[in-house]
Amino acid sequence: MTSPKKTRRTVAPRVRRFRVPEPARDVAEVLARLDAVVEDARAVGSRLGFFAALYRNVTRRVAQGIADGDFDDGPRMARLDADFANRYLAALAARLRGRPTPSAWRVAFDAADGADAVVLQHLLLGMNAHINVDLGAATATVSAGARLDDVRGDFDRINKLLADLTDGVEDRLDELSPGISELDALAGDGDERLAVFSIGVARDDAWRLAQTLDAAPAFLRESIARLADEKAAMLGRLVAHPPGAARTAIAAVLAAERADVRAVIDVLARG
Repeated sequence: MTSPKKTRRTVAPRVRRFRVPEPARDVAEVLARLDAVVEDARAVGSRLGFFAALYRNVTRRVAQGIADGDFDDGPRMARLDADFANRYLAALAARLRGRPTPSAWRVAFDAADGADAVVLQHLLLGMNAHINVDLGAATATVSAGARLDDVRGDFDRINKLLADLTDGVEDRLDELSPGISELDALAGDGDERLAVFSIGVARDDAWRLAQTLDAAPAFLRESIARLADEKAAMLGRLVAHPPGAARTAIAAVLAAERADVRAVIDVLARG
């Protein structure tokens, strides 16, 4: 008697999922965490990879600057870089776990879940949450026990890196978004591309937040940070859903923009 024929079991292909990022202890770990976010976003075709790719390039520049002695206090800048990055990583981890996130990050993550925003909007939404809120809070934390003004020089240097890198992204945006000049026209002569968001204004707001947190009693700091987050979320909603002519221009840009998410991540990831 012959044995019954065994049916071959088919195994469904493994679906790549985002790894939930753990906190980073130093700049090397920040880069490793960002590498993983970009890799996972590219694997699943997630727009979360747009800001992560840009941010990884910023962190590389900071790491090189620390190694080259470009900052007044290299070890302090390394601590600031890790604390700054961990705020983004914590928000992303909360999102991936289905937990509440800071309001400004929620606006950015919600936009990444949809297909209605152009690449520029995704980058601005990430910078809005990270600079307007996270940078000021991280600066106040790292300077605790010392004079906040002692950090100002390095604070300005890291912001110059952000601005310089953003300027360098413009050519890549032109490559990805042939109609991006229509948004340039709305921003006038500014470098910010969309008049509603300015890196210079965000930097100044971050420093004022650091000053406010540094001067405030401990029991008020959480409320101050929450108010800053809500203010940034309001600005983020304007970036994500601009009124009037900007909305029309964005629709035109989106229609001509490269739709392959993986290809966009690859372009943005170029150093």
